[in-house]
Amino acid sequence: PDVLSWMFANEPPLELLTALFELRRMIEPQIVALAAERRTLKQLNEMGHALEVMARETLHTQEGREADELFHAKLIEACGNPFLTSLSGSVTATIAWSTTYKYRTEGLKRDSLPEHLKVYEAVAARDGAAGRVAMEELIDLALGDTKTSLSPGRQKKTIAKPAEKRSRKA
Repeated sequence: PDVLSWMFANEPPLELLTALFELRRMIEPQIVALAAERRTLKQLNEMGHALEVMARETLHTQEGREADELFHAKLIEACGNPFLTSLSGSVTATIAWSTTYKYRTEGLKRDSLPEHLKVYEAVAARDGAAGRVAMEELIDLALGDTKTSLSPGRQKKTIAKPAEKRSRKA
């Protein structure tokens, strides 16, 4: 998370972004395949609730972005592998920073909810192969969105830290 904070403080180099998404593509599809086999009804319901919040709030809002992070965290939890679960903080931090980065300006036109729904439906159906493919598509499109946000001419704003990383002052 600290490296990601540094990386997204300014315009991140394309090579680092690509490497980050390569890592996600190696790990997350397998997490989804395992989650499809091992998820509980409670975890599935929590993922479904996160998607409802994403649909209502969109990724243009902090609440929508937090729901996106929760969806991915619940997928990781549902995979049932403690070593993969230990990566949860890094994966959700990656999602938080890249999503915040992509929406730092007027926001992207493409809605990622349909790809999230495909992942959810595969997990609900206990179809690991379909889940793997759906997650690969979601990650590939997210990388494309991130690259689009690097395009010249987009007005940049200061990037606020994702909510879970903000310091709380009493």
